[in-house]
Amino acid sequence: IFASAPVYILVPTIVIPIVIGWPYLVGFVVFAGTSAVCDRIAEKVRKTQMAKLQAADARNLRLNESFQGIRTVKLNAWESVVEGRVAADRATELGHLAKFHLWQSGQQSLGFGMPTVGTVVTFMVHVARGGQLDPAEVFMCVGLFEFLSVGTNILPHMLNTIRQLRVNVQRMQLLLIKDDDFEPHASDAVPAGTVKCENADFRWSTA
Repeated sequence: IFASAPVYILVPTIVIPIVIGWPYLVGFVVFAGTSAVCDRIAEKVRKTQMAKLQAADARNLRLNESFQGIRTVKLNAWESVVEGRVAADRATELGHLAKFHLWQSGQQSLGFGMPTVGTVVTFMVHVARGGQLDPAEVFMCVGLFEFLSVGTNILPHMLNTIRQLRVNVQRMQLLLIKDDDFEPHASDAVPAGTVKCENADFRWSTA
Protein backbone atom coordinates (compact mmCIF):
# COMPACT_ATOMS: atom_id res chain seq x y z
CA ILE A 1 0.00 0.00 0.00
CA PHE A 2 2.97 2.33 0.58
CA ALA A 3 4.00 1.95 -3.06
CA SER A 4 0.53 3.10 -4.19
CA ALA A 5 0.72 6.43 -2.29
CA PRO A 6 2.01 8.41 -5.32
CA VAL A 7 -0.88 7.10 -7.42
CA TYR A 8 -3.42 8.21 -4.80
CA ILE A 9 -1.91 11.71 -4.98
CA LEU A 10 -1.24 11.95 -8.71
CA VAL A 11 -4.69 10.93 -10.02
CA PRO A 12 -6.71 13.55 -8.04
CA THR A 13 -4.10 16.20 -8.86
CA ILE A 14 -4.73 15.62 -12.57
CA VAL A 15 -8.50 15.06 -12.66
CA ILE A 16 -9.89 17.54 -10.09
CA PRO A 17 -8.33 20.68 -11.67
CA ILE A 18 -9.85 19.63 -15.00
CA VAL A 19 -13.30 19.56 -13.36
CA ILE A 20 -13.29 22.58 -11.00
CA GLY A 21 -10.14 24.46 -11.98
CA TRP A 22 -7.59 26.21 -9.79
CA PRO A 23 -9.61 26.07 -6.49
CA TYR A 24 -8.22 22.55 -6.19
CA LEU A 25 -4.88 24.13 -5.27
CA VAL A 26 -6.43 25.48 -2.07
CA GLY A 27 -7.45 22.00 -0.98
CA PHE A 28 -4.15 20.52 -2.08
CA VAL A 29 -2.25 23.03 0.08
CA VAL A 30 -4.38 22.03 3.07
CA PHE A 31 -3.75 18.34 2.42
CA ALA A 32 -0.01 18.81 1.84
CA GLY A 33 0.33 21.10 4.88
CA THR A 34 -1.47 18.58 7.04
CA SER A 35 0.83 15.83 5.82
CA ALA A 36 3.90 17.96 6.63
CA VAL A 37 2.63 18.82 10.12
CA CYS A 38 1.78 15.17 10.78
CA ASP A 39 5.29 14.22 9.75
CA ARG A 40 6.76 16.69 12.25
CA ILE A 41 4.49 15.32 14.94
CA ALA A 42 5.60 11.81 13.98
CA GLU A 43 9.16 12.83 14.87
CA LYS A 44 7.89 13.86 18.33
CA VAL A 45 6.14 10.49 18.57
CA ARG A 46 9.41 8.73 17.78
CA LYS A 47 11.35 10.68 20.42
CA THR A 48 8.75 10.12 23.15
CA GLN A 49 8.54 6.44 22.22
CA MET A 50 12.31 6.14 22.56
CA ALA A 51 12.24 7.92 25.93
CA LYS A 52 9.44 5.63 27.12
CA LEU A 53 11.33 2.51 26.08
CA GLN A 54 14.50 3.71 27.80
CA ALA A 55 12.52 4.38 30.99
CA ALA A 56 11.00 0.91 30.74
CA ASP A 57 14.47 -0.59 30.37
CA ALA A 58 15.64 1.27 33.49
CA ARG A 59 12.61 0.02 35.43
CA ASN A 60 13.17 -3.56 34.29
CA LEU A 61 16.83 -3.30 35.25
CA ARG A 62 15.83 -2.09 38.71
CA LEU A 63 13.38 -4.97 39.09
CA ASN A 64 15.91 -7.50 37.88
CA GLU A 65 18.50 -6.26 40.39
CA SER A 66 15.91 -6.48 43.16
CA PHE A 67 14.93 -10.03 42.24
CA GLN A 68 18.55 -11.12 41.95
CA GLY A 69 19.19 -9.87 45.47
CA ILE A 70 15.79 -10.70 46.92
CA ARG A 71 17.32 -12.51 49.92
CA THR A 72 19.30 -9.41 50.86
CA VAL A 73 16.22 -7.23 50.37
CA LYS A 74 14.11 -9.44 52.64
CA LEU A 75 16.92 -9.88 55.18
CA ASN A 76 17.24 -6.11 55.67
CA ALA A 77 13.54 -5.27 55.22
CA TRP A 78 14.26 -3.05 52.21
CA GLU A 79 10.94 -3.81 50.49
CA SER A 80 9.58 -0.28 50.90
CA VAL A 81 12.81 1.27 49.65
CA VAL A 82 12.91 -0.95 46.55
CA GLU A 83 9.21 -0.36 45.94
CA GLY A 84 9.74 3.39 46.11
CA ARG A 85 12.57 3.30 43.59
CA VAL A 86 10.63 1.08 41.18
CA ALA A 87 7.57 3.34 41.56
CA ALA A 88 9.70 6.39 40.70
CA ASP A 89 11.01 4.66 37.57
CA ARG A 90 7.46 3.64 36.65
CA ALA A 91 6.19 7.21 37.12
CA THR A 92 8.85 8.46 34.70
CA GLU A 93 7.86 5.77 32.21
CA LEU A 94 4.16 6.65 32.48
CA GLY A 95 4.97 10.32 31.92
CA HIS A 96 6.67 9.52 28.63
CA LEU A 97 3.83 7.13 27.73
CA ALA A 98 1.24 9.88 28.27
CA LYS A 99 3.19 12.27 26.01
CA PHE A 100 3.50 9.53 23.40
CA HIS A 101 -0.27 9.01 23.27
CA LEU A 102 -0.97 12.76 23.23
CA TRP A 103 1.30 13.33 20.24
CA GLN A 104 -0.06 10.25 18.48
CA SER A 105 -3.67 11.31 19.08
CA GLY A 106 -2.91 14.78 17.72
CA GLN A 107 -1.34 13.27 14.63
CA GLN A 108 -4.34 11.04 13.98
CA SER A 109 -6.83 13.86 14.61
CA LEU A 110 -5.11 16.12 12.11
CA GLY A 111 -4.66 13.31 9.61
CA PHE A 112 -8.34 12.41 9.58
CA GLY A 113 -9.93 15.84 10.30
CA MET A 114 -8.10 18.35 8.13
CA PRO A 115 -8.80 16.60 4.79
CA THR A 116 -12.51 17.25 5.33
CA VAL A 117 -11.73 20.92 5.96
CA GLY A 118 -9.66 21.03 2.78
CA THR A 119 -12.46 19.51 0.72
CA VAL A 120 -15.09 21.95 2.06
CA VAL A 121 -12.84 24.98 1.57
CA THR A 122 -12.11 23.93 -2.02
CA PHE A 123 -15.80 23.86 -2.93
CA MET A 124 -16.41 27.15 -1.09
CA VAL A 125 -13.71 28.83 -3.19
CA HIS A 126 -15.14 27.22 -6.31
CA VAL A 127 -18.58 28.69 -5.59
CA ALA A 128 -17.13 32.07 -4.58
CA ARG A 129 -15.49 32.46 -7.98
CA GLY A 130 -18.80 31.74 -9.72
CA GLY A 131 -18.63 27.99 -10.16
CA GLN A 132 -21.65 25.70 -9.98
CA LEU A 133 -22.01 22.69 -7.68
CA ASP A 134 -23.12 20.11 -10.19
CA PRO A 135 -23.99 16.91 -8.24
CA ALA A 136 -22.11 14.63 -10.63
CA GLU A 137 -18.97 16.75 -10.47
CA VAL A 138 -19.20 17.20 -6.69
CA PHE A 139 -19.55 13.48 -5.95
CA MET A 140 -16.71 12.63 -8.32
CA CYS A 141 -14.43 15.25 -6.75
CA VAL A 142 -15.32 14.14 -3.22
CA GLY A 143 -14.32 10.60 -4.14
CA LEU A 144 -11.05 11.84 -5.61
CA PHE A 145 -10.40 13.93 -2.50
CA GLU A 146 -10.79 10.72 -0.50
CA PHE A 147 -8.09 9.19 -2.68
CA LEU A 148 -5.90 12.23 -2.03
CA SER A 149 -6.57 11.95 1.70
CA VAL A 150 -5.45 8.32 1.68
CA GLY A 151 -2.28 9.22 -0.19
CA THR A 152 -1.31 12.13 2.05
CA ASN A 153 -2.12 10.10 5.18
CA ILE A 154 -0.05 7.13 4.06
CA LEU A 155 3.15 9.15 3.73
CA PRO A 156 3.50 10.31 7.38
CA HIS A 157 2.36 6.92 8.67
CA MET A 158 4.89 5.23 6.40
CA LEU A 159 7.67 7.48 7.70
CA ASN A 160 6.47 6.94 11.28
CA THR A 161 6.55 3.16 10.80
CA ILE A 162 10.08 3.38 9.44
CA ARG A 163 11.13 5.48 12.44
CA GLN A 164 9.60 3.04 14.92
CA LEU A 165 11.30 0.13 13.14
CA ARG A 166 14.62 1.96 13.36
CA VAL A 167 14.13 2.61 17.09
CA ASN A 168 13.39 -1.08 17.75
CA VAL A 169 16.36 -2.21 15.66
CA GLN A 170 18.65 0.17 17.56
CA ARG A 171 17.43 -1.20 20.89
CA MET A 172 18.01 -4.76 19.74
CA GLN A 173 21.47 -3.79 18.48
CA LEU A 174 22.39 -2.29 21.87
CA LEU A 175 21.25 -5.51 23.53
CA LEU A 176 23.17 -7.77 21.19
CA ILE A 177 26.48 -5.88 21.41
CA LYS A 178 26.57 -5.90 25.22
CA ASP A 179 29.40 -7.86 26.77
CA ASP A 180 28.49 -11.20 28.31
CA ASP A 181 29.42 -10.61 31.96
CA PHE A 182 27.61 -13.64 33.36
CA GLU A 183 29.76 -15.55 35.83
CA PRO A 184 28.58 -19.09 36.60
CA HIS A 185 28.58 -20.26 40.21
CA ALA A 186 31.92 -21.88 41.04
CA SER A 187 31.65 -25.33 42.64
CA ASP A 188 34.42 -24.57 45.15
CA ALA A 189 32.88 -21.27 46.28
CA VAL A 190 30.39 -20.73 49.07
CA PRO A 191 27.21 -22.84 48.94
CA ALA A 192 24.39 -21.65 46.72
CA GLY A 193 22.06 -19.23 48.49
CA THR A 194 24.75 -17.84 50.79
CA VAL A 195 24.87 -14.07 51.17
CA LYS A 196 28.45 -12.89 51.72
CA CYS A 197 29.21 -9.26 52.56
CA GLU A 198 32.65 -7.66 52.95
CA ASN A 199 33.17 -4.08 54.16
CA ALA A 200 29.48 -3.45 53.55
CA ASP A 201 27.49 -0.38 54.56
CA PHE A 202 23.76 -1.02 54.92
CA ARG A 203 22.65 2.60 55.08
CA TRP A 204 20.69 4.27 52.29
CA SER A 205 21.80 7.70 51.19
CA THR A 206 19.45 10.46 52.38
CA ALA A 207 20.25 12.62 49.35
